[in-house]
Amino acid sequence: MAFLNNIFESKSDAFKLTVHHRRPIPMRTDTMGPWLDALCFLSWLGALTNSALVYLFSPESLQNSSSPSAGVNSFGTLSVGGDDQETYIAMKELLFKAVFVATVASHGYIILRAIVRHIVEKIWWKGSLEVQEREKEERAMKEKFLDGIGGVVNTTTKRHSKPKEPVEHQTEVKSETQDKIGFWEVDEGVDEIQRLVKEA
Repeated sequence: MAFLNNIFESKSDAFKLTVHHRRPIPMRTDTMGPWLDALCFLSWLGALTNSALVYLFSPESLQNSSSPSAGVNSFGTLSVGGDDQETYIAMKELLFKAVFVATVASHGYIILRAIVRHIVEKIWWKGSLEVQEREKEERAMKEKFLDGIGGVVNTTTKRHSKPKEPVEHQTEVKSETQDKIGFWEVDEGVDEIQRLVKEA
């Protein structure tokens, strides 16, 4: 049902965006924003509830709860036969075990997420070209800020830094780096789209 709902919802949203609404202006962003936190919370909550449901409806727990002395039948409802005290104890024990399983699954999910994040950062992120470029940009920005406010910059970095190059060479290097940046780093389409919208 969820799969069918997603199919119909995607088709209806596409029809709504293409027929009844103006086409949205694309904008580049670094992350999904608050949706990332919402999806992380939903995945943690799913690990919590799914583990509890799997334990509650596993064959072993259903066989234990279907005995007449426990007072709970296979559907999880109270049965006629059995003592009230035994029913209460059986229900309490079952719920306590379900909460314990859900807590263990929640902590296991958090630990597994931390391990996967550490492995992914170690393999694909740390030491990559993107990280080196970002560190260079941050260092240059900090040095420029300290020079602007009259702060003291580390002498070791200044001592080993290259001498300043002429202005023509700096513009040539800047144009070469802009060519290497690539399509996704330069966003010129939004201004063009806004200009066409105003003209229309």
